Amino acid sequence: IYWVDVYMEMMHQDGMVRKHIIEVKPEKKTKPPKIPKNKTRKAMFNYQYALAEYNQNQSKWEEARRWASSHNMVFSVVTEEALFK
Repeated sequence: IYWVDVYMEMMHQDGMVRKHIIEVKPEKKTKPPKIPKNKTRKAMFNYQYALAEYNQNQSKWEEARRWASSHNMVFSVVTEEALFK
């Protein structure tokens, strides 16, 4: 089961109502982590953890896009930063 953060139906300028499912994430979780300059054990552990989380998110979001498309919906990932601009 995948729980999205927001579901909404929006009427577009063409008069069509489109269904949107939206995932809200911090910006840093939407980009691959950077390899640490100091390759200490802790830094590399944190990097590997962040990389695994990033890859898992990418996989989930790709599947969510496919599912949404097959159900005539739009899936989007929005960053917290974009919400507060």
